Amino acid sequence: MIYGVIFSIIGIVSFIHSNNKILKLYYNSTETKFWIVPTKKYSELQKRHYLLTLLTIGIFNTVMFELYMKGYTQLHLIHKKLIYFPIDILILLITNNFLYYYYHRLAHTKYIYKYIHSYHHAFSAPEPFDSLIGHPIDHLCGAVCQIVSLFFYPTHLITFLIYLSITNMIGIWDHSGLN
Repeated sequence: MIYGVIFSIIGIVSFIHSNNKILKLYYNSTETKFWIVPTKKYSELQKRHYLLTLLTIGIFNTVMFELYMKGYTQLHLIHKKLIYFPIDILILLITNNFLYYYYHRLAHTKYIYKYIHSYHHAFSAPEPFDSLIGHPIDHLCGAVCQIVSLFFYPTHLITFLIYLSITNMIGIWDHSGLN
């Protein structure tokens, strides 16, 4: 369990550090902040949800790391032929898009939208970092959509990390306001 906690802490710190660099480039900011988003536009509730989301994803990562260490996932470090990597990434992306599409449809139902998903849609002109603002349950459901394939499809760790990078870049791109 301790390895999962350490892994999650390193992940959160590197996430904040890398996004501080992006914040400086995107907003021409010269100061480094704990908040990785321009905080003036967000309410206190959204800021609290953001911190709770980091904590929730940290706990989720810890649990996933423990499941991996105990052999419950299909994630592996055995080298495959390079030709399989793009195919694996494509399968992971299709699985994620299928699951996330239906989760997102569910998130727009009256009750779930009102109490959970509406925080994510609070802005009429989205910016790249708006993908990080939302209810922790909303982000947890999105994370489950990203990793569920690890329980039934054998995936190399490098392939999985590339896939996660692609899905996160797509999330930022979707909220950039660019078509």
